[in-house]
Amino acid sequence: MLRDIFSAIFPELGEIQTDMIRRAIKQSYYDAVASKSNPAFKDFFQILQSGAKPDKGLLARLDELNDFGLFNASEGTENLLDANSPYVISLHGTNNEVVQRAFASLLLYRLYQEMFMRGTQDRITHAIIFDEAHRASKLNLMATMAKECRKFGIAMIVASQEARDFSPSMYSAIANYLILRVVDQEAKVLARNVTPNSSSKSVADSLKRLPKFEAWFFGESKCNHLKLTSLSKEPNTSFAFVAPSYPSQTLPTQSSFS
Repeated sequence: MLRDIFSAIFPELGEIQTDMIRRAIKQSYYDAVASKSNPAFKDFFQILQSGAKPDKGLLARLDELNDFGLFNASEGTENLLDANSPYVISLHGTNNEVVQRAFASLLLYRLYQEMFMRGTQDRITHAIIFDEAHRASKLNLMATMAKECRKFGIAMIVASQEARDFSPSMYSAIANYLILRVVDQEAKVLARNVTPNSSSKSVADSLKRLPKFEAWFFGESKCNHLKLTSLSKEPNTSFAFVAPSYPSQTLPTQSSFS
């Protein structure tokens, strides 16, 4: 799985390079067992550095992540799913897109591990809200987590500006959609995923014509037309989606969007 993560972070890496990462991670666990300790995340990086013939191209890419401290996560860090208050994790401290993509991918991997460590739950206890989700959209783990998280008490919300940011596997795991105005190609992709084929053209046309600050919400056999309403008259206020004048309705037919 970690090999998949590094492949998503660095799409230009070849199979030999990603296999070197896999073998270094495997070796770090063997070494930890021999020393009766837990492997640190940075151990695999040090193994790659100390190899007889280190791959300079691979190390140059990993060095970039190491410079930002991604391999120095402290042991004993609090389990995010044990927290009783919201966590906001911002990736805007750097403009380096590779580092942003790496941090987002590794954070998702950490949550996936913690999800299984905690075990199944009888109710939803946490929500993971992933804005700018295109930063980890090429990661197979995202679709896997979306399919499995509910039984572990987690609701997963992902947001992005383009429909093509997500794989077909991800779409198959999504139960609800909140869609603002989109361009033609995006509208067609989304319409195919939220409605039967017989209604997809009319839905796509409606999505393209949405006024500013309005959206369609699609759920299981239901849809709502939503307006974005300010929570306050103060400048720079937050906004929330509310639907005071649009009742819940069944999935739209051809006439619903005309």
